[in-house]
Amino acid sequence: MNRAFSKILILIIIIVLAGGGISAWQYFGASRKEVKVPEVKTSEEIVQNETANWQTYRNDEFGFELKYPQGWVVRDRELYDPLCDSSYRAGIECSVWFVLEQNPSSLSALEWMAAERFYLAYFPRNQETTVVGGVDGVKATVTLVHIFEGTAVVFGRNDTIYEFVSGNSAVLHRTLSTFRFIE
Repeated sequence: MNRAFSKILILIIIIVLAGGGISAWQYFGASRKEVKVPEVKTSEEIVQNETANWQTYRNDEFGFELKYPQGWVVRDRELYDPLCDSSYRAGIECSVWFVLEQNPSSLSALEWMAAERFYLAYFPRNQETTVVGGVDGVKATVTLVHIFEGTAVVFGRNDTIYEFVSGNSAVLHRTLSTFRFIE
């Protein structure tokens, strides 16, 4: 019985020594390959690169600016200002519309969207919170008087509501990623 125990003990010692030797060889003796991890750009860096050569729209009256692609134009209107690409023929074909409205009651973006006038014009659904220019807002899927489906982003600051609408949510996201308030 004593002899069987000693054989097991010797076997365990040999296994431990062999395992330790292999580990030491891998740590000290094996050649090391440096693995380079590719640099991954964040979505904000990608958007900044995409918008680096864009033009700047500045509105001193409402205290903001944003960038829009080269070749687009801003069509000044009484009720809304659309950002249109060079194929502009009619207002509905513009890529991004924005409306700036007085908000004397200081309604939140969600309260503003629930207001009858906005709701009847856009029929918002799939609402979620978002942040634009450091201000909380609401993003929603909208249908504009049964003409087109798109995305609306609404946010408020001081006594102004900012409404941005586009049929292309990617263009809207890139444009609003450049939005900033000016003092």
